[in-house]
Formats: sequence, C-alpha cells, structure tokens
Amino acid sequence: MLELSSVTLCCLDTANPELALRALRCSVSGIRFARTLFLTDRAYDAPGIDVRVVAPLESREAYSAFVLKTLVEHIDTAHVLLIQWDGYVINPAAWRTEFLTCDYIGAKWFWHTSQKEALHDAMRVVRAVHDVDVYIEQPCLRYEECLSIRRHTDHPFVLDEVIDSIDVLLRGHADGAMDVVNIKISKFGGLTKARQARDLCASLGVAMTIEDSWGGDIVTAAIAHLAHSTPPELLF
Repeated sequence: MLELSSVTLCCLDTANPELALRALRCSVSGIRFARTLFLTDRAYDAPGIDVRVVAPLESREAYSAFVLKTLVEHIDTAHVLLIQWDGYVINPAAWRTEFLTCDYIGAKWFWHTSQKEALHDAMRVVRAVHDVDVYIEQPCLRYEECLSIRRHTDHPFVLDEVIDSIDVLLRGHADGAMDVVNIKISKFGGLTKARQARDLCASLGVAMTIEDSWGGDIVTAAIAHLAHSTPPELLF
C-alpha cells in the first residue's frame, strides 16, 4: 500500500455527501494518507474518516471561496489532495514522489469574466496577476479591447465569444491576439463551419476547446465527434 504520511485526503461537499463518502472510501483503498477529512453540512458516522460540519455551500463560487480562504484552517499536513464525488483516486500507481515538490497540481487557472470588464478594469487586473500562473480568457466584449489587453500581458490568452468566423480566426492569428480559442459550434452556424474553423486552427497550430453554448444529447454528440477528430496535442 502506498504511504502518503504528509498528505491529507479531503473532500468538501454539501450537495452530494453520500457520493462524496464513496469517493473518499475508494481513494483510500490503495493509499494510506495521514488523514482522511470530509467537510460537509451534516454529521456522519464514517469510521476512519474525520467528518467536520461546515455551512452549506450554495454555489460553485461559495465552494471556490471556501477552498481558497478557509480550507487551510482544516489542514495540518504539508499537502492536501482535494477530491470531488466524481473525481477521485482510481489508480494509486500513477503517484509520483515529485508531486510533493509542487505548490499546486490541478486544472489550469483562468481569469474569465464573460466579457464584463471595462478596458481600464481589465488592464488593472492583468497587471495585478502578472506574477501568477493563470490564463486570461476574453476579459472584454470587443475584439479590439481584448487585443489591447493581450498586448499588455505575457500570460496565455484565450479568445471565446468573439471567435465566430474564419475571418476572425485569421485576423486573430495575424494580430497575435490569442494562444487558445474556444470553438462553439452554434456560433459558427453549425458543424460544417465549426469543422472548417477547427481545421484552420490545426493548420495554424492554435490550441482550441471544442464546445457549444448550450444543448442536449445531439449537441453533446456533435461536440464529442468534432473533439475526438481533433489532434490531441491541440486540444485544450
């Protein structure tokens, strides 16, 4: 069994506590952690798991705020492995000792405001995070505003809602406006044009996310099909 004596296994969940407990139990099946901690909004009798009651988390924003500002108050080891009910340890053999030399391992960090920032506010934020390893995702509504911000930062830059045609992709590439684009099938007018955009990005070496604004099973299938036929090294 893998020994991780400096790592706390933790799950924070007030929406799906039973599934969260299952994830914790699965995660410890092949690893001995310093401690297994479950933060939820109700009491549980869970042998081997330290259950602490916290206030209900009503939104993703509340979850993020807790992790960033409050979680540390519950951790007394050098490292914490934070899992979710639908994302937990399934292959302990994938562990590498060098993970312990990192400050953070996880999903990429974005600053994304859904184009709500005024140009001057966006400029201030970009300057404030100049020494933080984040991606900047379309901070302003218009392409020209985003390009101005892009020219004032060396952070990787993602364009989203303004990417709606081949012409914009070509312009963005010529201007050096982005490192990554979000290709939303409906914004291009359907799968055929979205595929053309995908092929153009692939030829230009621009990384991309294949997605859509909203939809059901048919849209999900279209996204999956287009993404699966995209060069893996360009999927973001």
